[in-house]
Amino acid sequence: MSIQLFKPLIREESIEAVCEVLRSSWIGLGPKTKEFELAFVDYLGNNKLYASGLNSATSALHLALKLLDISSGANVATPSLTFISTNHAIRYVNLYPQFVDVDKETGNMSPDDLERLLEEDRNDPYYVDGEFLGFIKAIIVVHYSGYPCDMDRINTIAKKYNIPVIEDCAHACGGSYANGKKIGDSENICCFSFQAVKNLPIGDGGMLITNNPEYKKRCDQLRWLGIDKDTYTRKNQTGDYLWKYEVPEVGFKCHMNDINAAMGIEQLKVLDEDNKRRKDIGKCYRSELSSSLTFMKREHEGSSTHFEPALAEDRDGLLRHLKANDIHPGVHYRRNDLYSTYKEAQLPNTAHLEERLITLPMHLFLSDDDVMRVVRVVQEGW
Repeated sequence: MSIQLFKPLIREESIEAVCEVLRSSWIGLGPKTKEFELAFVDYLGNNKLYASGLNSATSALHLALKLLDISSGANVATPSLTFISTNHAIRYVNLYPQFVDVDKETGNMSPDDLERLLEEDRNDPYYVDGEFLGFIKAIIVVHYSGYPCDMDRINTIAKKYNIPVIEDCAHACGGSYANGKKIGDSENICCFSFQAVKNLPIGDGGMLITNNPEYKKRCDQLRWLGIDKDTYTRKNQTGDYLWKYEVPEVGFKCHMNDINAAMGIEQLKVLDEDNKRRKDIGKCYRSELSSSLTFMKREHEGSSTHFEPALAEDRDGLLRHLKANDIHPGVHYRRNDLYSTYKEAQLPNTAHLEERLITLPMHLFLSDDDVMRVVRVVQEGW
């Protein structure tokens, strides 16, 4: 039987919740979206946070950058070892990626390289009205594979240079920082993904988390074309439909809908249980394949284990070997700076990882026998 790389598990409770919404009179942006937003904040464990349901993490990154009101043409410090949406979102707002190398042992943004880049940036002659500003105006970190970046150091560096941080948490739903707080319980804007094969799959969707009520208000307007009151809110104010509204700025059409939100409410209830199973699979790969593959350094249990990155010296040979045995691995990711869309950068650690990275199957349909089959095939050699 074929073993797939990723495969979403949608339980009957989620299916029934969707059916309930479909039978109702409201399937767009409405009460279920609000309920999911509140449930997600409650899950993060900090009632001072605000959540905005969106149609993707890409939209969350896009709107996060819009909220920061960065002048057109500036740069954003960002990793190259990520899915392309991280860096496309930067271009959506006419900003430019300034690629930062990763830590070779974690795959996450290197604080050392970030500080080097910011120091070089401050040495460039860029002034506005006599004030030195630099070119880099924001930082996007990616919690690669669900393992959190070194946020203590990155936040300290960001504050030193007075630059805001956005956290791309697409892989990290249910993970935790080194201090034990849930990923997303942060002073930074955090962006989550609920795409079909993520840890909390709802078909597609995203969430923007902030501790700033003004950001929450503006994000909710931006996701609905810039309109100051969404349709459900206008309907509910008096029980009558209020057709008048204001449009303070040009927005976008990227809100979540109640079909996806209904799934999210149910999937959130089992997220920790599901992530525990992912951790168990990852631990099995690590313990059984430590002599065949090199695994990323993990100093604490905070990873959501969206996948378990491994390195093989002959990665392409291993890919062919696994596929020949009807096991379908992946590679996460091709470095973004090599795409013709962007400009190649000098990133030695990123280059080292990209040539060796392989992603073994990781999903909740894998039985223990399936996991050991993957192990045996890797151990055969290639």
